[in-house]
Amino acid sequence: MNAGKSTANVGKSDDGYPQELDDATGKHKPIQSCAESTACSGKQEADGVIVMKMKILIALAVLLIAVVSGTALVALRSSHIRQAYQTAHNGDREQVVLARLGNPWRRSGCGQAFGGTFPKACAQELIYRHPLAPAISEYWSFQYDASGVLVGTYEYVSP
Repeated sequence: MNAGKSTANVGKSDDGYPQELDDATGKHKPIQSCAESTACSGKQEADGVIVMKMKILIALAVLLIAVVSGTALVALRSSHIRQAYQTAHNGDREQVVLARLGNPWRRSGCGQAFGGTFPKACAQELIYRHPLAPAISEYWSFQYDASGVLVGTYEYVSP
């Protein structure tokens, strides 16, 4: 509160907000902020606190929605990959997996990404990873022969 201003020329509007007498016009004008006057009411200060609390609540709600949505998308994507992996059968065409899952995380010769064992007929490996990899080390491998026919699958999991 400003100690230099007098409250003698202060009035209140119909809604309870303080107004000061404008020396130039002789009319009351609204006070724009509590810093401008000693006539700042508790109502105006309380309104400012309420507005600040509402802004914080809205920001927290937006953050919560973002976290929940992100978590749901990660769970949906990993579930989708896992289901495609579990339902893949030897003899399936490469186009079937690509249509279901989109582009792989890595396409390489068999065993080049992580090593391991793979069928002798394997010429190419498509690897899909968990959306949070490497934090969650789950990778699903679809192994194809030279003509694009599935000859094996492998799930890479690291504890």
